Amino acid sequence: MYQIIHNIKWYAPHIKFNVFNHGINTRGNNSKVIIPKMRTEAGRKSFTMQGALVFNLLPHSIRDENSYCIFKHKLKDYTL
Repeated sequence: MYQIIHNIKWYAPHIKFNVFNHGINTRGNNSKVIIPKMRTEAGRKSFTMQGALVFNLLPHSIRDENSYCIFKHKLKDYTL
């Protein structure tokens, strides 16, 4: 998810991940991915849905990291 959100890795042209941004400088701004609405059980089990859910569960210190290498190291030390 980090690579897709930061345009490091290409996933699919028809799938877009939108980051929540309400325009006010608050702690939670620009760090959570908007969870897509899925109607079917297969859609709820897809990467689009599950990736957004797991990425949003990460703490701000990991999600807001600018460097991919540092993100990987912090993620490796973090356990859900």
